[in-house]
Amino acid sequence: MPDTTDANGPATIQNPILKGFNPDPSIVRVGNDYYIATSTFEWFPGVQIHHSRDLVN
Repeated sequence: MPDTTDANGPATIQNPILKGFNPDPSIVRVGNDYYIATSTFEWFPGVQIHHSRDLVN
C-alpha cells in the first residue's frame, strides 16, 4: 500500500478517485507506478490510461 502520510499524519483519500463515468476499470502495478485503464464512450469507443505513483494523484 502506498504511503499517503504528510506532516499532519495520514492523508484522507476522497472517493471517487476518478470523477465521472469510468466503467470496467483494470489496474496494474509496475514497480512503483500504478496504471488504470477504463473504457470510454464519451468521444468514441476507446480506452483511457491513467498513471499514478501513489493511487491518489
